[in-house]
Amino acid sequence: MVISGMGRALAVQGDYRGALRKYKEARAIRLELGERFIAAESLLTIAELALEHHDFTEAARSAREAAQDFRQLGAPQSEAKATAILSLCQQGRPATVRF
Repeated sequence: MVISGMGRALAVQGDYRGALRKYKEARAIRLELGERFIAAESLLTIAELALEHHDFTEAARSAREAAQDFRQLGAPQSEAKATAILSLCQQGRPATVRF
């Protein structure tokens, strides 16, 4: 999706807020299209980006919602990844390992 690509480009350029907006926009479109798994993956991307930028509130919110979505979709590996990010948020630690 072009919008996600724009989010990636903004993140690489160091525009955290701009990247966050684009990723959230892409997620909303995916939800409208009924692409629940990809929308949950978008939440995971948002959580990872927020964690890298020490925005623990956004990271935790997104990771928690992603974990719930993955649980409902029957995707235990993705749910575990979201739960790991949530754990890092609760410890107030940025991600040191790439998922």
